[in-house]
Amino acid sequence: MKDHLLKEILYGEYRDAMVLSSEDDLSQKFQVSRSTIRAALTSLEKERVIVRRQGAGTRINRKALTFSFDLNFIEDPHVVLRCIGYTPMRYLVSYREILASAMPEVQDLLKVDSREKLLEINKLWRADSKPVIFFKDYVPLSLIKHPYTEDDLEGSIFDFVYDHCEEVVESSADQIEAVLPNEEVYRVMGVDRNIPLLLLSETFFNEKGKPLFQGYGHFLQGVMRVTLRRKKV
Repeated sequence: MKDHLLKEILYGEYRDAMVLSSEDDLSQKFQVSRSTIRAALTSLEKERVIVRRQGAGTRINRKALTFSFDLNFIEDPHVVLRCIGYTPMRYLVSYREILASAMPEVQDLLKVDSREKLLEINKLWRADSKPVIFFKDYVPLSLIKHPYTEDDLEGSIFDFVYDHCEEVVESSADQIEAVLPNEEVYRVMGVDRNIPLLLLSETFFNEKGKPLFQGYGHFLQGVMRVTLRRKKV
């Protein structure tokens, strides 16, 4: 239901709207229970797509949409794959705890001590059974306030940071380059070693500018288009 609502906000009935209909109206419109609508709205609120205020209804946060989707829905590849016509599948490939010193670049970007431990999370997305995205995320263990299980790692990294670190992503610093797949990427995705992938490197920050986690996404070209927008300042 969350994906359906998001699609309506981006492309459908609510594309030009600033507010959503009430839970009752949405429940009747989509022929689902209020609890289903409420769960979908809660998830969208966590991602800052909407803002809910008692007595003021549900407002669509167009500013957050600009951040989240200018890089083609990087916050949730699951959604963009579905929106462009694919059947998406997300898999937790592996996870482990490592010393920051084992990843000097990540240690520097996250501004953590070499003795800090990082949670490394590796996920694969398939589009119609074809491997198209491989993401590696690194979260400092010192930020994780609540115990986690493997099930907690299978969903959105943004939900994990919200639920287990009690943090909200406010901004990111991004770099994009074309790279040949390394041995790990080749093994997981099974791509041609001689065809470059798009590598998206992202450092995510909270509203105070504190680094929350580092992500590296390898994208198979020709499936998802990454669009950058620039404004004159």
